[in-house]
Amino acid sequence: MKKETFRLLDAINREGIDNGMWGFCQDIKDTTDYFGTAEKIELKGQFVYVYREPDTLFFGFIKEAGVKPTHTLTVEDATIDFYKL
Repeated sequence: MKKETFRLLDAINREGIDNGMWGFCQDIKDTTDYFGTAEKIELKGQFVYVYREPDTLFFGFIKEAGVKPTHTLTVEDATIDFYKL
């Protein structure tokens, strides 16, 4: 496992993010169909995704881990940060 991947998963764990707010995905052809995002992009490879409320710029532990999202997309009243593994 890469150090960056470990730091991200450790930060999610320490943040206490509910299982319904994050997960894994792989090779998504259309984020609009799969996640309901306003932006339609293809995600090639493996990703961790984290739903974020509108008033949250970053979760503290994720920010401290120094891991930045590969993509940030909008869905209804929230955003989804995608981190390529």
